[in-house]
Amino acid sequence: MSKSTKKPSARTTQYRRKAARFAHLHNFNPRFGKHEAILFRLGQGRGFTEKTAKASGDGRTAQVIISAQESITLPKLVTRIRQRHISGLQDGDVESVINALAKTVAEELRIGNSVCIKGFGSFHSSIEGRFAPTERALVPFCDVKPHFRPADEFTARINQDACLVCEDDLEPTTVEIESVRVWPDRIGVYGNFHGDQRITAEAESEDGRVTACEVQPQKKAGSKRKVSKALLLVPAEALPAGKSVTVILKWTDGIGDPQEARTAALCVP
Repeated sequence: MSKSTKKPSARTTQYRRKAARFAHLHNFNPRFGKHEAILFRLGQGRGFTEKTAKASGDGRTAQVIISAQESITLPKLVTRIRQRHISGLQDGDVESVINALAKTVAEELRIGNSVCIKGFGSFHSSIEGRFAPTERALVPFCDVKPHFRPADEFTARINQDACLVCEDDLEPTTVEIESVRVWPDRIGVYGNFHGDQRITAEAESEDGRVTACEVQPQKKAGSKRKVSKALLLVPAEALPAGKSVTVILKWTDGIGDPQEARTAALCVP
């Protein structure tokens, strides 16, 4: 019996691409050497802290930081341009063209023009700061800042076949619940939790009331790993003693889809 030749639906294809993308992020074995890839890591910074993640509710606590592998100076740039694109020219000719381009763009911006290079982008200038209408005389004493706006074609060239390699030991969030104990003022969840800083929690009472809970991972003293064997959940309001409570843990799995685990337990006095 021949295999079915039916094409997958658009939704299935999109899901597979998404799964592949997140698989690369979490467990990436690059086809190319690191010297042919963009190296990145996840780091916390202004606007990306656990406090801001809690306030926004999206769980995002880090930003992507790209590490430049090498600074390409003018001699190296000249060699690569000649080798890859215009091999008929000598190094000195290529260097002269690059220097002339940089000087000419600066000269045009200096006299108030903008420069647009098809397939590359446009250059323009601005003066930063805020001024009152009566402070016109102060403007000439401020610095003129150059700006570059890349063309869509230029951006597409950067993204086409780009290989990204994560320098961090990053793995998807995993939640394995073994047991749950509930008290009016706290909840203990025991098991195995990898990526515990990305887990959120709620408690749902029998009457349907949902109470938000603060998640406090319990780990060995001094441990900096985002892995714990237990989670202490602190509800925003006291839970009803003697009633059944459903503990809800929420997280995002390795392909970026939201997940949740529900466990019912009796709230003991």
